[in-house]
Amino acid sequence: MKKIWVYLLGVLTGIIVTIGAFFVLYILGGDRTSDITFFDEPGKVITAQTFTGETISVKGFEVFQVLDDGAALATGNELYARDLVVLLWNDDGASYYDSQEVTAPRGKCFRQIGVFKYQAKNGNDKAVPVVALMEGGSNNVDGMSFYDEPGEVMSDKSYKVTRVLDTGVALARGKSEYGSLYYGLEVVLWDNEADFYDDQIVKAPNGQSFRKVGIYKDGRNTYPIVSYKRSGFPRKQ
Repeated sequence: MKKIWVYLLGVLTGIIVTIGAFFVLYILGGDRTSDITFFDEPGKVITAQTFTGETISVKGFEVFQVLDDGAALATGNELYARDLVVLLWNDDGASYYDSQEVTAPRGKCFRQIGVFKYQAKNGNDKAVPVVALMEGGSNNVDGMSFYDEPGEVMSDKSYKVTRVLDTGVALARGKSEYGSLYYGLEVVLWDNEADFYDDQIVKAPNGQSFRKVGIYKDGRNTYPIVSYKRSGFPRKQ
């Protein structure tokens, strides 16, 4: 029953935000003055709070209006982030269009780079964050917290993928040097250049070992994040 109420609440929130988005379209369609103030340095990673109270990075937005200068107003494309309105900046020459889904690829995140202010027809001042896709992320991306430097060496010499997560990383079971079955510790494999698949066997190259590089929490369980690479994973900002 609780899950049904949470679902209905999410649907109602989506409807309200959709109406709000059309209202913003109406406001911006009239006479207005606008201004963008950019930060000297990139600001915080854009986050939202889930229905369970967890704060995680927003990984995607849906465009609902493209402005004359090519930038786009958008809302979060996840149910819990529908009430988040931002201005997507296009300094890399991106061409936005209505209803476009803009998502952060693995190894990148949305960060605030400024504030977009405009005046509504009723005279009220409005402000939304200006965001851009950037390399790396915070030290907490989708429940993953990374160390500044690789940590302890793992005893398992290879891992077998059990499930690939939506973010591209993989849950896997380890196998020791002398074992024959993959019944070892369950971990998250991190490699920002790999495309993992179910039942894949991942071995460290000769002369290298898997090391613990962070912690992953999915709300119920906690796993070590392991990699045989000494670089290529997000660092703390």
